[in-house]
Amino acid sequence: MADFLTAILIGSLAQKFYADYQHLDWHELLTGLAATNLRLVETISSRTNDELYGHPWYGKWTKGRMIQFNTSSPYANARVRIRKWLKVVS
Repeated sequence: MADFLTAILIGSLAQKFYADYQHLDWHELLTGLAATNLRLVETISSRTNDELYGHPWYGKWTKGRMIQFNTSSPYANARVRIRKWLKVVS
């Protein structure tokens, strides 16, 4: 069952992150998440809307869109996968 859960919930990049940080306890993970979140908010707040969305930054994507791809989108994806898994196990 654990292999099934892993396959559904996380891809290979996420599995690498999990392996890299598995030695940290819950408090250390939350502290790191809070610090990263603060840095991200500061980074975004220091830029204008034009800097974030006014022109392509990576290929056709704006800097703001790339930030979304790499921050909130993975959480939304995980939420969908967890809900699918819960339907399977319940």
